Amino acid sequence: MKAMDLRRHAVQLWLKRLPQSAGAVYYEAGQQADGERRLLVLFMNEEGSSRSLHVPEEEWQLIQLPVTLDRLRRAPFRYEERDLVHWLRHGEVLRDPEGQLQALRDELDECSEALQGKLILTEFCRFYRHYLKSKRELEDNCLLDSYEDLLQAIHHWGRLSVVEAGMYPERMIWEQVRAVNIGVFKLYEELTSSSESLLKRIQLVLLASDFCVVSKLSNCCSYLFQILEGREEPWSLQELENELGGAGLSAELSVLLAQLEKKAQIREVFIPFDEQLTVMERRFFRSLGANRREAVKP
Repeated sequence: MKAMDLRRHAVQLWLKRLPQSAGAVYYEAGQQADGERRLLVLFMNEEGSSRSLHVPEEEWQLIQLPVTLDRLRRAPFRYEERDLVHWLRHGEVLRDPEGQLQALRDELDECSEALQGKLILTEFCRFYRHYLKSKRELEDNCLLDSYEDLLQAIHHWGRLSVVEAGMYPERMIWEQVRAVNIGVFKLYEELTSSSESLLKRIQLVLLASDFCVVSKLSNCCSYLFQILEGREEPWSLQELENELGGAGLSAELSVLLAQLEKKAQIREVFIPFDEQLTVMERRFFRSLGANRREAVKP
């Protein structure tokens, strides 16, 4: 029996001792990736414990990682969960009694229209916030901080380009970007490896980012507009965050909403908590009337 088959057999035997798991994926990386060579990702209804396992007969190790199903459902929209998405897409499904794991894999591979709309919005949110931070840091003469945020911004611009091309972004993104948007790839090269001074590189890429914001703002926010048009009542920030699959984007989304209100593409209303109007909550409409802002009586 081949070494891979022996390892798979050992994992399956161990999995029989874990009937409480709702699903399981076995992931085996290449030789260069010692930190995650062999992983058993268990999908649970509740939190579980991580384990480092050793199989003495074959002299190899296995890391067991528990992941709740709720975390799995949010993972495609959370940048920090791209490892988990990678393991799901490229690992071997060993247990999936209700077909949940395969259904999510299929959805990610197909990048359906609904998924694409959410991903375009979430990636643009991240791009826009890092872009604004980079501009502010440059104004404060914090070049290294500006460079770091601009690098993050263009990374999300690259991911955005991949989603716009109808694909889910891989964990290692730049070969995908090179294939679908050579302009963004060249900007990445310009920022990271050009012979120009750091200041010149930042200024050049920020100039291109300015154009991106102007040209893409409305299209990238179309999914958000659809949400806002879905009912007559104004939407709170938390409600909008929930509609994005729990993407963890409250700060980024708030910044984007402020820009859309400034451009008169959405309408902002204030909901008081009391009659003294000491504190009011901002909520948002898509309606584009003359009065973009108004307070609603408690």
